[in-house]
Amino acid sequence: LVADMEICRTPWNPTTVLLAVHVSADSASQSVNAPAILSINATRVQRVRLMGYAQPKNTPTNDRVGRPSHASRSHGNYVIYELEMRENEGSINNGAIATLSLGKGANTAQLPVGRISGWIHASSDLRFASTVSACGMLLNGSQTKGELDAKRLLSLVDIIEKQDLTALGGDRRGALKIIRQAAGLVDATSSN
Repeated sequence: LVADMEICRTPWNPTTVLLAVHVSADSASQSVNAPAILSINATRVQRVRLMGYAQPKNTPTNDRVGRPSHASRSHGNYVIYELEMRENEGSINNGAIATLSLGKGANTAQLPVGRISGWIHASSDLRFASTVSACGMLLNGSQTKGELDAKRLLSLVDIIEKQDLTALGGDRRGALKIIRQAAGLVDATSSN
């Protein structure tokens, strides 16, 4: 297995952070029979909410120099969680926020999640996936959405379109167009 995790502040809720977990089989592997276990540190995290997930794509991809991609953030199993942090969250003595254990027995490798970055510094995949999730929360009228409204959602789309212009494929461009339309409908509905 190859894996990585990233964590960033939630752009619409200052009391939460977003955790993205990426796990895939090494491109040389025919099949993988090894566990990937995510452990959340309860001394730092008060509540966990699954925001979304994606399954592996069926077609292999290559990086810019033609090698098979190993830990692509946009391929493989991709899961996003929203974590509500405890008040003592800033204490570095409480250990990692989350740890991903790969393999079993003596072959277990542990990946602690790194430093919490701002949403603007997160990967283009995390920014895009969290914006899609935010749109769903807004359309659903979620009570745990923090400061999310149509204007905030549109500002996230604007940032993605400016920051991630080269990473935006046709599917993502189309999705952002739909998110803009949904935000417009929510805004029109809430204005009436």
